[in-house]
Amino acid sequence: SERKLSDLFTVASPEDRWEGLGAVLFFGHMTNGRTMRVDNVPEVLLPFLPSKSEQKIRIAQLETLAIPLAIRSFGPALRGAYCRIHVDNVAAMNACRNGYSGNPYMARLAGEIWLELLHYNVAPWWQYVPSKLNVADIWSRPDKVREERWFRQRHRLRSVDPRAHFRSLAQLLQTHHHAQ
Repeated sequence: SERKLSDLFTVASPEDRWEGLGAVLFFGHMTNGRTMRVDNVPEVLLPFLPSKSEQKIRIAQLETLAIPLAIRSFGPALRGAYCRIHVDNVAAMNACRNGYSGNPYMARLAGEIWLELLHYNVAPWWQYVPSKLNVADIWSRPDKVREERWFRQRHRLRSVDPRAHFRSLAQLLQTHHHAQ
């Protein structure tokens, strides 16, 4: 059977007041897609991130973290698709595309991302998207809830709750962290 085409946009918005993660999934057109919103990185995933004083590394890791969370949240809808995955952080995109990073956390996440893609039989194409054009940004920012509501209603987007995946993702990272 023919593979369907989808576009997944992921993003992290680390601010002083929050560290949000967002994602939007489209199926060849703007309507009837899926969205994911995380207003603050959950406590259970914080131990795997560097301190906020290492902001540049932390941002790349948050951007990378948004990807497996989105794949897990949207998994059944992605099954068997060709998926263009749009990322606005070059370090995160390269780690994912290469399946490797010099940063152990990002290397681990990149490996998990490929396992998730294999699990759902997704053929990825990694694509850089400038931050200003990343539609997922709205879903990573608690201050953009009004814009999100407008966008969701206008394009009949369905939100997916990612919370069910926080603990299992943390356990996976914990297991692989100890295996190193």
